[in-house]
Amino acid sequence: MAGQTIKIPATVTGRPTPTIAWTVEEGELDKDRVVIENVGTKSELTIKNALRKDHGRYVITATNSSGSKSAGTRVELHMYEFRVKAVNAIGESEPSLPLNVVIQDDEGIPALKRSIQISPKTAIHFLFHLNLHCLFVCVCLCFSVPPTVTLRLAVRGDTIKVKAGEPVNIPADVTGLPMPKIEWDKNEVLIDQTSTISSSLVIKNYVKLIEGLVVKAGTTVRLPAIMRGVPVPTAKWVTDGTEIKTDGRHKIETDNYSTVLTIKDCVRKDTGEYLLTVSNSAGSKTVALHLTVLDVPGPPTGPINILEVTPEHMVISWRPPKDDGGSPIINYIVEKRQSKKETWGVVSSGTSHTKIKIPRLQKGCEYIFRVRAENKIGIGAPLDSEPTVAKHMFDPPSPPGKPTVYDITENAATVSWTLPKSDGGTPITGYILERREASGKWVRVNKAPILDMKYRVTGLFEGNTYEFRVFAENMVGLSKPSPSSDPIKASRPITPPGPPINPKLKDKTKETADLVWTKPLKDGGSPILGYIVEYSDEWERVHKGSIKETHYMVDKCVENKIYQFRVQTKNEAGESDWVKTAEVTVKEDLQKPVLDLKLSGVLTVKIVKLHNYILICNFYCLSEPPGPPTNLRVVDSTKSSITLGWGKPVYDGGAPIIGYVVEIRPKVEGADPEAGWKRCNVAAQVIHTEFTATSLDENQLYEFRVSAQNQVGLGRPAELKEAVSPKEILGDFSHLLHVYLHINFICSFFPFFMY
Repeated sequence: MAGQTIKIPATVTGRPTPTIAWTVEEGELDKDRVVIENVGTKSELTIKNALRKDHGRYVITATNSSGSKSAGTRVELHMYEFRVKAVNAIGESEPSLPLNVVIQDDEGIPALKRSIQISPKTAIHFLFHLNLHCLFVCVCLCFSVPPTVTLRLAVRGDTIKVKAGEPVNIPADVTGLPMPKIEWDKNEVLIDQTSTISSSLVIKNYVKLIEGLVVKAGTTVRLPAIMRGVPVPTAKWVTDGTEIKTDGRHKIETDNYSTVLTIKDCVRKDTGEYLLTVSNSAGSKTVALHLTVLDVPGPPTGPINILEVTPEHMVISWRPPKDDGGSPIINYIVEKRQSKKETWGVVSSGTSHTKIKIPRLQKGCEYIFRVRAENKIGIGAPLDSEPTVAKHMFDPPSPPGKPTVYDITENAATVSWTLPKSDGGTPITGYILERREASGKWVRVNKAPILDMKYRVTGLFEGNTYEFRVFAENMVGLSKPSPSSDPIKASRPITPPGPPINPKLKDKTKETADLVWTKPLKDGGSPILGYIVEYSDEWERVHKGSIKETHYMVDKCVENKIYQFRVQTKNEAGESDWVKTAEVTVKEDLQKPVLDLKLSGVLTVKIVKLHNYILICNFYCLSEPPGPPTNLRVVDSTKSSITLGWGKPVYDGGAPIIGYVVEIRPKVEGADPEAGWKRCNVAAQVIHTEFTATSLDENQLYEFRVSAQNQVGLGRPAELKEAVSPKEILGDFSHLLHVYLHINFICSFFPFFMY
């Protein structure tokens, strides 16, 4: 209506922030009465003391580099005339003449109600109010009415009968405008309150109040109530169980006929039920009014949950605001910014869901998100998230353990490692292996990720030194590198040698023990550096340094003590396992000889004269060449040599074996058995039961034979069963114990006498 203050609010959003302009289509804005306020995304046009000329279509235009958009609304102003009719039970009176209307000044404070007075004033008024928040417009009129009085006794008949001494109550209902003066008389004599005749009058309260009210935040609310009662009732306003007093934003105005509760600058917490209780001596009556204050919603309920994080996008969620401002949430506005920047960018301004995927993020950048709820009143306060880096939710794994390199050859090696201490929260998908030569650059070894924790590296160059390191990988990426392995050199593999074969006691005396053994089958890829011999009980070494040969004489033994020996092989890679001998007792090893004495004839001693003497004679066993050696075999072989071993003859011919003769000849089919033999040990006889023939052709088959020799001569030879080639023969690796038996004996005969 004319004379009011008109406000036209608008919400404007855009990137970049647009400029805002207001215009009116049917004229120009009155700069003295028109005020434009632009705050953030809010713009409001205010027209003070509106006039009829202010009607028209008002247009707001927002412009930025992307273009411009406009929206408008129409303002219409009206002038009204009023007339009043009086109504009673018979009918309506003639209307009054139209009167001028004057709108009361609100003193610059936005009012929920406006009062309207009609001049000239009369002594009696009805007061009505203009409700600015309804779909229709109401006015308050003050006018004169004709006086009326209604009186009704609340008893039946003309006579009231009571017993003597009992009180009498004569109730009556009295209504009228203006309020009539009430007098009681008896027999036309006025009864005053000092009379001994007592009576009471009860007038029911009459309370009328609107049932509910919805207003915007910031509005001043007036809650009026009309009350009637005799005696004059008192009014009490209560909300949330607390009586409301005139204080701060609350003001209560009460007279004999009405009470008004005024709440200035309403806020959301003013929403609730307000109870008005009117009471006097006749009783009390309570009415309720529900006040709803509409406002923008509160911030969404936090925190903002980061449900999924990748280098390219994140998924966030939140909960609706605890306070929706009294109006349903229609939208959420989601924005983002990098932590190092101040500018917010709109992600979405049209979602009603509480979960959203935010795409197009920069890997490794830290982001902050904020969400604001919107209802029909406007946009509420934001809820900010914690800074979050655009990366995978998991971390790369920790480095694997230090690699170990083994099974090294001249062109390959096997590398193994241990699991990382942490997989970063997601399973390990593989490993990356790198190598480098000395202080060179690291080079990746494998193309596809290694699924096992070991890998055979090939393509190494013999003689070069290498280091290795490993990376673990999961869905996030690679770990830091493991510590580098110890340097290794690509060369033929060297391992500890095999143990000696068949260590035995060859000979013994009361102070010595002569041990022999055969070299091991495997030298571990490195030359045998020597042998170690120990004896029990506490396994003490019996020599200094290493023994180079395959035999050793242990001296300083204790006669008749039981000994056990053990032997170990050594090369550059280490030592072999120990091999023990049988337990032996160290003492002189004398055996009773077996003699085949064939004496012919009779020894006759003729004594002419008995003398006291003893004849001592030495008898010697008659000897012959020994038998053939036993168990002739190949015990070792290389590409150019063959080692033979054999056992002593079963029969030594009655004399000690002083040596052996080894003979060789190339295999020739159909050759004479005795032709072509060539002696191998030309310089001297072979003392031991083992001999190595050298400088052989690996493509030639050879035949061997060995003969034993004593003081009488060579015995029959023992021949190798089959011809052998140096490159093929491994043989039966065993050794015989060489036993040299020297028997010296004296036969003493006492003479016998024949007469």
